[in-house]
Amino acid sequence: MGVGHLVSGICLLFQTFLLFLQIDLSDLPALESCCNSHDICYESCGKSRSECDRVLQQCAKQVCVDASNQVLLSGDPALATCKTLSNMMFETTNFLGCTPFVKGQQAACECVSSKNERSHKSEL
Repeated sequence: MGVGHLVSGICLLFQTFLLFLQIDLSDLPALESCCNSHDICYESCGKSRSECDRVLQQCAKQVCVDASNQVLLSGDPALATCKTLSNMMFETTNFLGCTPFVKGQQAACECVSSKNERSHKSEL
């Protein structure tokens, strides 16, 4: 998770936590995709943390809905596990996301002096 990102993001923290709990996400690779997209959002200049976190939460919930619709999850316990994992992922970002977000924004955003800002905007 988090391969190619500028900073270690929430995905790395979440993956480490799941390994500690001996939980395997291989049956739900789309959750990893949600997490990677979240890290990329954190590292996209100008994005807000709340926007990135909200998109992650929606993506993770949709993974569980899609998996249950495709019968990838057999029975209510598996669906409940998916929902629990998606909630854990969101709570991890909620409690531990500030530093990765700030570092991602610092790494992604180019600082431009106010004098050069107008010329820089006109180039775009």
